[in-house]
Amino acid sequence: MSLFYCQKGVCAYTESLLCDEIFYETLNWKDGCYCFEGEDKSFGELDHFDPNLKASKAWLWSNLFMIHSDVNSAKVKGRKEVDYILKPDEPEYDEFRLLFYYEKEHIFIPNPDLSPNDKERVTKMLETLGINHPTIIANRKGIIQPIIEQTKLTDKPYEEFAVNQFFTAFEMCKRKSNSYNPQ
Repeated sequence: MSLFYCQKGVCAYTESLLCDEIFYETLNWKDGCYCFEGEDKSFGELDHFDPNLKASKAWLWSNLFMIHSDVNSAKVKGRKEVDYILKPDEPEYDEFRLLFYYEKEHIFIPNPDLSPNDKERVTKMLETLGINHPTIIANRKGIIQPIIEQTKLTDKPYEEFAVNQFFTAFEMCKRKSNSYNPQ
């Protein structure tokens, strides 16, 4: 639950919702221990970002994330080699420098301004981490597309919308819109 709290209840890689805030909110912690009095309604599982560290440093905090169960399975990430370029808690990680959100398809691609080598690295990690898995794309589209349409139809600014998942896609759409005015 500490990881869910840090990750705002979403998968560290795909940003899909895994756990409602009611389960990880601060009211459920007493003296540093989690003490929710009910059935856990979250899904997802613990992932070792770099599986090579499991043998010697299995509980290294900086290597642990809560992620979508299917992403962690052999279907997607499994024990594939990772590249730290898309490790979400790295000090150098900057999703706005590394990624571009292609709204038409609701997918992430490498930022066109990256070097050819970094584009290749990002492309590989987008696949490894399941960020553009078809189910994730469909869910992301279901959240983001109605917001895009509302902003276009009503001139309602992105600032009037709130999301509890897919934060990066939302923020990238907001920054591309005419209504984005950084303060």
